[in-house]
Amino acid sequence: MKIKDRPILKIAISISLIVELVLVALVYDKIGPERLPYQLTRLAFELIVIYMAVPARMKTGLFLLSGFHVFSGLSFILFKDMVSMVDSIFGTYHLAIAFLIYFHDLLERKFFKNQFQPEETYNKP
Repeated sequence: MKIKDRPILKIAISISLIVELVLVALVYDKIGPERLPYQLTRLAFELIVIYMAVPARMKTGLFLLSGFHVFSGLSFILFKDMVSMVDSIFGTYHLAIAFLIYFHDLLERKFFKNQFQPEETYNKP
């Protein structure tokens, strides 16, 4: 199936990219260019994994993208001495996006029964 046939996956990836771009802009505005290489590396990694996952229909790419969001979410919540409300919100956001990306097949089958064709899956030759 094409990405246009995957509404939940398309929405999750779009939201992910928009939020990542907004975060890069906000961090640059607040902190300055010191954190820009780190933020741009995160963005580049996410774009590379999306490029791997979507057109080639590779489950590995979607797994890596979900893992990226799980790691980001847990780092916002668990790996800090003091967790603020903003950190909790971003941590929850990343975990929710990871859930949507990883389980998009199940969600699309449940909510879009007429449009989903189960015989067309990822990694099909």
